[in-house]
Amino acid sequence: MKISHESPLQLLEISRMYNDFDYALVHLFDQYPEYYKFFERSLGMGRTVFLDNSIFELGTAFDTDEFYKWVTKLNPTHYIVPDVFDDMDSTLRNLKDWRCKYGKNIHDGKEIVVCQGKTPSDFLTCYQKLLDFEPDMIAFPVNSQSYLKGKEYSPKNMMDGRFLMIGVCMYWHRLHEYNMKHHLLGLSLPQEVGLYKNVPEIVSVDTSNPVLHGMDGIWYDEAGCLYDKSKNKMHEWMEWVITPETFDAISHNITKFRSHLN
Repeated sequence: MKISHESPLQLLEISRMYNDFDYALVHLFDQYPEYYKFFERSLGMGRTVFLDNSIFELGTAFDTDEFYKWVTKLNPTHYIVPDVFDDMDSTLRNLKDWRCKYGKNIHDGKEIVVCQGKTPSDFLTCYQKLLDFEPDMIAFPVNSQSYLKGKEYSPKNMMDGRFLMIGVCMYWHRLHEYNMKHHLLGLSLPQEVGLYKNVPEIVSVDTSNPVLHGMDGIWYDEAGCLYDKSKNKMHEWMEWVITPETFDAISHNITKFRSHLN
């Protein structure tokens, strides 16, 4: 499984040493020109770059037409078609409209679509309909009402719920017949990545968790675990100044995070 940890501006160049690929949030391009330039250089180095539509950070996906402009300007290796939180119908409609206006695999970039649904039934239906579009990859969001199935929200319930939902998607739809690859959009807790270490269909994950918690002075325990999740988001901490002590915490967390895949 390939891993990318979103990082603040000060660590961008160093992040290539601990990230398998680079993960860009589109809404930060205008705010931080140096942020955009980093991903442009990464592509010039032959690295894989995912371009995210920033739905997790903004609450709603970045404007579709503006997102398309950035896709054509940056030419990332992968881009995530704008989706709608917990809304199967709107997500599928957005994908259909995107295909009608822009087609598939813009400038040979690989198209990633996101499975959404408020209920387990909607989530499974959305997954099947996404398969019909034959995308390059399907992504599973970190949060979804469908994962809870009546339980109260907690990072652990989201972690367990997504794992079960992905299992049902793969079993119910006989995934091996489609040869589909999948991406995890974020993690509720670092130990969640270990649940997928023997699931070859999950090929990549992005999560700021080890970096963000390290910046906040929170160290993973010896087993590499957390039992609650910070409410902070990386895009709000991009200008954070990294001290030697902070970097030690980040390095510890990244090492422990990787240990879940061993």
